[in-house]
Amino acid sequence: MTFMNKTSIDQTGNEQVYEARTLTLDSLVAGIPVPSDKYVHTIHADAMLTDAFAWMTRKRLLDRNRAESGTDITAVSGRTALGTTASVELALQAGHSAAKEWASRPAKVRREFVLQVNAALQTAGDQFVELLVAEGHPRRLAEWELDGALKGSSAATYDFCDSLVGKFHEVAGSTVGLRRRPVGLVGMVPSQNAAASTSLLGIPALAAGNALIVKPPRSSPLATAWVWQEVINPVLESVGAPAGTLSVICAPPQATIDRWLSSGGVDCLFFVGSSDRGLRLGQRCMENGVKPVLELSGNDSLVVWKDADARSAARSAAECFYGSAQICMVPKRVAVHPDVADEFLQNLEEECRTLRPGLPSDKDVLLSPVLDPIGFSETLAEAVEHGAKVLTGGHTVDLEGRPDPTGVFVEPTVVRFSGTRNLPNIRAIQEETFYPLLPVVVWEPGPDEAILDEMVAFTCSNAYGLRNSLWTGSREVADYWLQRVSNGGILKVNTSHIGFSEILPTHGGTGRSGGPSVKPTIHH
Repeated sequence: MTFMNKTSIDQTGNEQVYEARTLTLDSLVAGIPVPSDKYVHTIHADAMLTDAFAWMTRKRLLDRNRAESGTDITAVSGRTALGTTASVELALQAGHSAAKEWASRPAKVRREFVLQVNAALQTAGDQFVELLVAEGHPRRLAEWELDGALKGSSAATYDFCDSLVGKFHEVAGSTVGLRRRPVGLVGMVPSQNAAASTSLLGIPALAAGNALIVKPPRSSPLATAWVWQEVINPVLESVGAPAGTLSVICAPPQATIDRWLSSGGVDCLFFVGSSDRGLRLGQRCMENGVKPVLELSGNDSLVVWKDADARSAARSAAECFYGSAQICMVPKRVAVHPDVADEFLQNLEEECRTLRPGLPSDKDVLLSPVLDPIGFSETLAEAVEHGAKVLTGGHTVDLEGRPDPTGVFVEPTVVRFSGTRNLPNIRAIQEETFYPLLPVVVWEPGPDEAILDEMVAFTCSNAYGLRNSLWTGSREVADYWLQRVSNGGILKVNTSHIGFSEILPTHGGTGRSGGPSVKPTIHH
């Protein structure tokens, strides 16, 4: 890692050099930094929201190496090298070679690696959060992402996973063993909306004995490149991992994935992104003999039973609006028992009133700019056309929260569907949406047994399957729900829908969320 000074021209025409410095991250290929003649510049999101035209213009000039001497770069948080075809090839060669050696290391070495990574992430946590904020993540969202990385790399999580690696049994005088082995070289493609945090799902791949190539997205490469190069790679070096165990290259996405899936490419593709693209890539992987690991879209259900703590359930439902719901694992549809509906919705509306737009650096802000406000308006209009009543929100707003048809923020929007007869097959309910739009379906009064069965069917009808959660005061209802809900990588009862826990995976699901079905994991 190197730095470049921040410079600008003051009012007298003299060049000023600021003490603040900007990160420069080259590609990392088999442990060696590789400079480039092209870099992607990350402009701090605060500056982009307050003076978007000026800073986008400067970014384009900087990215094309056309910026004049003295150009103001005070809002440039860093720059990341664009990798080359040659770098991709070198990383493949080094990764295949290193994978065999790294896989042969004792499990205690890889355990030490995970423990040191966890400690390093804790030490570097503040800087990691600041880089996520610079990329546009509201601070509270960034802190939640860091918590997931720490829980996912804890000693308890590693030891639980290690207990699943191999089991031996004495049967009729023979020893029968079940053992999982690393696959080899893994190519990691994190999501664009949360690149750095989802890229850290590669830590378990390394802990299992695989080599890894991380490909940061060009849209937001800085935090991803930094955390792997400056936090994790030094730990790999300290435990004596071969140099090719890790490479980090911000290379052209389609050409890189095509090369990875060809003969002599990677052994496993770990892709985080949309279901449509991920499932197509999964099919290509199977055709080319590459193992697919897919972490895809979500359309999570949250169920509120009649004896639920309405305030706590509403607080969990409002987690939908983290990052303006542009996250796969937040609750995106709610089913409510009629006896508690009014109390729940009142609390949910109160939660929504506490949410506001603002700069990502503001510690009280949760909302992010919405990438597709037109799609939001169309989806909301369709819901209203099919009987939904708008309870909160519904408008685009500016940075200050004022109504603005061209605003980049969207108010937290809750719509109510009264009754389930002819529940419409519309996008707001059946598909993943990336807008702060939460449909709440209130069941018709009727026998509790019938309502509970219908709510289970509603949850299972979801084509996706990341997380599902239930709020109830009855252990009997919870057990009934848990035994019958058949989709979802994680099922949660009376706890934060998006909260992380040690031992439980942070991601992973069934159906369109992950391809092959995985049995749900229960968290009370």
